Amino acid sequence: MSNVSASTKGASADSENAKIEISTTVDSGVFSQEISSQECSGLLEQEQQQSQPMRLEQSIDTLKLSNQLRAVHLDCNDLSKDQNNFNMPSLASSQEKSWEKYFDQDVNGDTCLHTAIMEGFIEAARILIKLAPHQMLLDTHNDEAQSPLHLAVLTQQWEIVRWLIVAGARPNTRNLCGDSPLHIAARKGDINCCVAITKSVDKRETDSLDLTYVPKNIPMNLEQWNYEGQTPLHVAALYGHIDIMKNLLTCGADINAREGKSGYTVLHIAVESRNDQMTSFLVTDWKNMDYEVYTYGGRSVLQLEHDLDYKLREMLLLQGVPSYVSSEDEMSESDTEDDAMVESQF
Repeated sequence: MSNVSASTKGASADSENAKIEISTTVDSGVFSQEISSQECSGLLEQEQQQSQPMRLEQSIDTLKLSNQLRAVHLDCNDLSKDQNNFNMPSLASSQEKSWEKYFDQDVNGDTCLHTAIMEGFIEAARILIKLAPHQMLLDTHNDEAQSPLHLAVLTQQWEIVRWLIVAGARPNTRNLCGDSPLHIAARKGDINCCVAITKSVDKRETDSLDLTYVPKNIPMNLEQWNYEGQTPLHVAALYGHIDIMKNLLTCGADINAREGKSGYTVLHIAVESRNDQMTSFLVTDWKNMDYEVYTYGGRSVLQLEHDLDYKLREMLLLQGVPSYVSSEDEMSESDTEDDAMVESQF
């Protein structure tokens, strides 16, 4: 999907010159130019009366679809209009299939929801989420194996992330790298998206979306590996995002889980990366740390890095973590460091 950037004058000219031929194959589901709420309602009522949904002859390219979604986006955000009167087609009758065109996939596998998210049309995305007759439509993957939830996290739009979770989108779905949306949030250090995914769904949130179905929320798998054998907690540790780690651990992530390639825990990662702040956070703030976890190569955390801050090393030694040097050598080295600190004060 390509990003479209043009001036208001250029976009308007493109919208006026674009001619869309209607047939019965694929439909964009949104309008090609900016129209009033009254005209919008009239067109929607006309669509509902048709026995079959209108579809476009060929897949809509990014420019046309962007203009169409922009019309919905601007109409939804026009404060001079009554937002309560802006409604998408009713699904009361089983014969009404007007929702179908909004979830048809284009040549890239994208639906209108994918495009609305990528273009940043927040209100249009919310309307499309509400329009879906079943939560499984929210998990449609494009040709790059990206669900709408993946894209919402990638573009750091936590409001859309939350709406999708509340509406029942699967939080554990994988992209081409095996990453779930939570892996992506952990890599980016996006605490808002992380909380939006992991927070329990409140009934009031579900009611506020006014969905056409009762969603079945899928539990989050905090121990899910990507194709590198990493859980979201491992990813957060690798990128040094302590706030993400704290959120995941509070939600129940296993602090002693080993990643799939080398058997590293997050403490191994913190020590080997010489991240003293993260190491201190793990050692001092979490009492369920298992210090006897070894890598697949049989190494403890102190056998990975000799240049760890001596105070942290002492804390780990007190927990019984073995190191390469003997206890006498450790005591001698500690005394030398203490003497050096005393001398430096004079």
